[in-house]
Amino acid sequence: MENEFEKIHEVINFFNRQFQAKNNRKCLTNRNKVRYLISNMLQDISLEKTKDLIRYYIETDKDPTLQKFCFEYDEIDEQKEVSDSDKIGRISLLAETKKSVVEFRERYKN
Repeated sequence: MENEFEKIHEVINFFNRQFQAKNNRKCLTNRNKVRYLISNMLQDISLEKTKDLIRYYIETDKDPTLQKFCFEYDEIDEQKEVSDSDKIGRISLLAETKKSVVEFRERYKN
């Protein structure tokens, strides 16, 4: 039980640090309001995955709040997976483009 509360407070503190780093202001968080939401979320996903999702959420959301994150973490996870697969596709497309450019330059070298 005590370990669970430590994890909850770790998530809250992590969110606040990430928020402050991006927005240069402190995030007002009611710890009592989100404590049980985070507890339920941590039953579904690991602490490390939660931190990874928080990083992604704060980076991409216009007005991130911890309470909204707790209610929508499953949707955020889906968005992150789509974004990651899109990045992989872009990387492979970029590699193909570079290869084509090199072949074109070699073929029409003066």
